[in-house]
Amino acid sequence: MTHPADADRPVAPAPRSRYAELPPAVRFEDLRAVHDVRPDPVERGAQEAETDWLLRTVGIG
Repeated sequence: MTHPADADRPVAPAPRSRYAELPPAVRFEDLRAVHDVRPDPVERGAQEAETDWLLRTVGIG
C-alpha cells in the first residue's frame, strides 16, 4: 500500500531509459574544425628562444 504523500512525488526515470534512443546524428560539416594554421609571431619568437636555449644547453650553438 502506498502512502498518499507519495502520489505527489515525481517518479524518476528508469536508469536504462537514458539509453533507449540514439543521440541525433552529427553532420559531416560539424566534424571539421576550420581555423588559421599560420603561427602567431609571438609564439614563433617564443619557440625560437626555446630552441636557442636548448641548443646552447647541449653545447651545439
